[in-house]
Amino acid sequence: MSIKCFAYDPSNKNCSALHDSRNCGLACPFRKSRTEIDAARRNANRRLAGLPEAHQQHIAEIYYDGERPWMGKSGKAVGGI
Repeated sequence: MSIKCFAYDPSNKNCSALHDSRNCGLACPFRKSRTEIDAARRNANRRLAGLPEAHQQHIAEIYYDGERPWMGKSGKAVGGI
């Protein structure tokens, strides 16, 4: 069976997100295609970029060593993290 999920690792037939093989497959509640995960990241980046400057800085310092990976060089939200 071919499992089209961003987290499925066919080499060990395991979910790299959950580190488990019991939920791999069509019934997995976390299953997303690469297209779906990319769209979710773009949406999250847009939300982060829309936050007040101080809030963005706070998030960047806590989670990203002061960097803002959601902002591209043009100052607009980017697609991936």
